[in-house]
Amino acid sequence: MPKNRNIQLARNLRNNSTIQERRLWYQFLSSFPLRFHRQKVIGNYIVDFYCHKAKLIIELDGGGHFKDRRIGEDNDRTEYLRSLGLEVIRFTNNEVDLHFGDVCTEIVHVVQSKIGKDIYWFSFNNRVLKKILTHPLNPPPIAALEGVKTQLIEF
Repeated sequence: MPKNRNIQLARNLRNNSTIQERRLWYQFLSSFPLRFHRQKVIGNYIVDFYCHKAKLIIELDGGGHFKDRRIGEDNDRTEYLRSLGLEVIRFTNNEVDLHFGDVCTEIVHVVQSKIGKDIYWFSFNNRVLKKILTHPLNPPPIAALEGVKTQLIEF
């Protein structure tokens, strides 16, 4: 498929994402300390979520992914993406619906293992202050947070 056509298709997929894709994006990945892209074109494929710094792809699979033909296509696609040095993790829509916290925790663990750092982020006046710390005992200076309602989000 030509690249321009893939870009238009990716835009269309972003505008018509599934409930599970919207949930994962708006409730978790959009404020993740490392930038994720939605419906990213990589080669001839469009992946659900991609983080360049972690070289990580997250795919959400609905019922159609479990048919014999589609399983083979997904395996070929995963093999191609891995040949580019990218890691692919998959979750079913049911996992996102029923075990959202576990899905988010798994993503954090995989990203941490890929970048070799622990990930923390803080709420800062109802906006997200993105911060990657190399060690949990290395918090931001207290003076910088004085008088600000701050919450550590841990997984």
